[in-house]
Amino acid sequence: MASYPGGKAARSSIYNVLASVLTALAIVILCVVGYLVFTSGGSLSLPGRAGAPTQFALPSATPTLGGPTPPAGQAAAEPTSNPQPTAEVAVSGAVFTAEPSHTPRPTTTPLPTALPTDTPEPTATGTAEPTTAPTEAAATEAGFAYVQRGEITYRDNFANDAGCDWAGIAGQVFDAAGNPEDGVILHLTGSGLDQRTESGTASEAYGPGAYEFYLSGAPIAGAYRVQIEDGDG
Repeated sequence: MASYPGGKAARSSIYNVLASVLTALAIVILCVVGYLVFTSGGSLSLPGRAGAPTQFALPSATPTLGGPTPPAGQAAAEPTSNPQPTAEVAVSGAVFTAEPSHTPRPTTTPLPTALPTDTPEPTATGTAEPTTAPTEAAATEAGFAYVQRGEITYRDNFANDAGCDWAGIAGQVFDAAGNPEDGVILHLTGSGLDQRTESGTASEAYGPGAYEFYLSGAPIAGAYRVQIEDGDG
């Protein structure tokens, strides 16, 4: 066989070119790997294996158990449902007990009570109702010819138009037969007063045999004595 020196030279140049290209690719790959290692802090993580495939359970056919076939002409018995036993499950855990709360007792509301008020003492603010002055002529056990009959009463002023600007003591004198008697001397003393008058001088305001003593131009309180006197005092 004849050899061609020109063909060997052509194949040799092709091999050289391929070797140069592979060498350049290797250098590039090394440079890329070195760059990646440098930028990742000296550690290069390669992709791991793919996860295991997920297993799927395919549905399986459930065999149907056939019961005994009833004889011809006999109706098949309806299936009865047998109650399955139930399992009681005991759950253990912390039992929470509500603590009793403090219920306030109802308070007693005091009922309103009337406060005591000061009751003023009775004062001689008006004209005393005519009372029966000592009129009994017969001698009493004490030896007086006239004694008081009944109780002293207090009334508003009806004898004049002064109203509460007048205070006094008035009354009537009767004899033993119960008839009004004029001309009897009456003596008033007490609270710094000393006055005398005669029965019959105030008959217009209080009736026959009446008398009157003026005390003050305003309501006052005091203790007074009215006494009948004879000619000797």
